[in-house]
Amino acid sequence: MVEIKKIIEIAICITLFIIGWPALAESEATLKVTVKSELVAVSINPSVLDYGSIAFCGTKDTTGQQILARNDGNVPERFEIKGDDMYMAGGTSVAWSLEEDANASCSVDKFKHLYTIDSTDRPLTKAYAVFVSGMGSSGTYPLRLKVVAPSAGSVSGSLETYVYVRATAS
Repeated sequence: MVEIKKIIEIAICITLFIIGWPALAESEATLKVTVKSELVAVSINPSVLDYGSIAFCGTKDTTGQQILARNDGNVPERFEIKGDDMYMAGGTSVAWSLEEDANASCSVDKFKHLYTIDSTDRPLTKAYAVFVSGMGSSGTYPLRLKVVAPSAGSVSGSLETYVYVRATAS
């Protein structure tokens, strides 16, 4: 019995010698990882614009008023803009339709809403269009708008519409 025990001990020693002794120490290192989340945000100031009264086929613009689109995020942004129909104030029924053709003549129940880039008037449409790219964090862009009333309308009184500005990372 002692011989078998000795043979087993010798076999274990030879095996450990061939494959190596198990590691008796260990080591650990750490890596600190930080991430800054991307924030895309835009604001318009002021957020309400009153063109006042306007005659049929008349034009009003924001000359003399400062309307700013501002990058409130922490990454460069692309600003996009779109318009909408004109509604009875506080209501949901369309009073005037948005005319998306800048060259169209003044017509019944259709109004034009334009924005200006590089001294060129462009029509607001119901689809987003880029009006500035690469706007840095806290950067501002002056927004110039113009409305052209229809030649006649089936409604009168206070009307309202919305201009939507969207920011995306650029």
